[in-house]
Amino acid sequence: MDELTAESIIALHTGIIERDGGDARLLSEAGLHQMVFQANLTDTVFRRAACVLYWLITYPVFREGNRQTALLATGIVLASEGYEADLEGEDMVQLTKSIGSFTAGMDDIEDWLRTHARKRT
Repeated sequence: MDELTAESIIALHTGIIERDGGDARLLSEAGLHQMVFQANLTDTVFRRAACVLYWLITYPVFREGNRQTALLATGIVLASEGYEADLEGEDMVQLTKSIGSFTAGMDDIEDWLRTHARKRT
């Protein structure tokens, strides 16, 4: 797996804000670096993707666009190991709401990703 970097997450976020508009300011550089550090410590693609999704939603590092950045980064992490998942469907909307309300944790997210991701052919 390729290592995530704070710069790559910022670049994803910048593209989202340029496309959709909004406030691009970084709220917590330390939070961003902590998320990247934790994600890079993980040993499976599903746990890494879960880490990215969880951290960016529960501990926002940007003023706006955290959910969209989390979903895009999660898709990139999955794709790095040849997986894809519907990250825009109603199931994902419900999962992100559960993450945001702290009723879904890392294990729940990882289980969801394992169930919904499929290997690209």
